[in-house]
Amino acid sequence: MFFQVLVLNTESEGVTINDLAVNGSSAANASLNGWMDGIYYQNSSGRVSGVATFGQVGNGYGFGIFFDNTSSTAKTVTVQHNSIHDFDAEGIRSNGSPTPTLTLSIKSNSVIGSNTGNNAVYNGIDLQGSVGSVSDNFVAIPPGVATNGIGIYVTSNTTVSSNTVENWAIFAGGDSNLVEENKLSLSRITILGNNNIVRGNSLFDGSGISLTCQASGNSITNNVINNVDIGINGVNSSDSVGPNSISNTATVSTTCN
Repeated sequence: MFFQVLVLNTESEGVTINDLAVNGSSAANASLNGWMDGIYYQNSSGRVSGVATFGQVGNGYGFGIFFDNTSSTAKTVTVQHNSIHDFDAEGIRSNGSPTPTLTLSIKSNSVIGSNTGNNAVYNGIDLQGSVGSVSDNFVAIPPGVATNGIGIYVTSNTTVSSNTVENWAIFAGGDSNLVEENKLSLSRITILGNNNIVRGNSLFDGSGISLTCQASGNSITNNVINNVDIGINGVNSSDSVGPNSISNTATVSTTCN
């Protein structure tokens, strides 16, 4: 793994990075063969604010900001007011242990997938092995830009709220997430786990809300869904659905057999 800015093993106090542009498009980086991170925090707390990362290209493994906690000591990082674009893998990514000790607050950032390198962009914000919140961000991939991923991905016990997502999806892969008051265009919300709450979201001109028949106990209420293929797909008998406003949709909902 290659990185331009490294924060490593700060056990006693946090490290703050403010007002910094991290440009990965230097000719010196063109021959690197491996993961490329603009800013990399490992086993460290802190704050990243007012930063711009761009040009992180790593043969399909270029990341704007990457957080990794392999320590049993709890770490907390705030990521706010940053501009992240022109990466060829993911904008913001976290890794952690199966029992997360990393808490992230991802707030009011702009994350835009771009035509960079020869590989399709993967995720905008991808939180693995962490908990916390993703709120008030603008996450988009322009039409025509190839992607193999989604806009916002979280595992469990995370709040995803008040984000604007265009042409990418919100995906909750685990349990006990709160997905609320997001605005999505040409997008969708996918829920794979149990006991998730999806409420007050607005979805236009793409897909609706997709559940899985293997999951249970999800609550889908007070969402506005207009001009999508299926309003709410894959409803289990244990899910709580409604009221929701669903318009201009050939199939309002589907249920599991």
